[in-house]
Amino acid sequence: MRSGASVASGGISKRGDRVLRTAFYLAALSRMRVNPLIKDYAAFKRSRGFRGRELVVVCARKLARVVWYKNEPFKY
Repeated sequence: MRSGASVASGGISKRGDRVLRTAFYLAALSRMRVNPLIKDYAAFKRSRGFRGRELVVVCARKLARVVWYKNEPFKY
């Protein structure tokens, strides 16, 4: 995404632990169907035009932010 002269990128970067990224991706797949927080977030993002794998990555990033913020195991 571009805004003037700055360039911002979203999503999960390819830096860091590959296993952890995969775990967040797979967790987001299941949480999108079960967890109300992630389910509502996915519906919101779907209304904004996100589809398929891109939608799962956005939800995985949201899940990672929630876990990082709370600094405790994520409960559904």
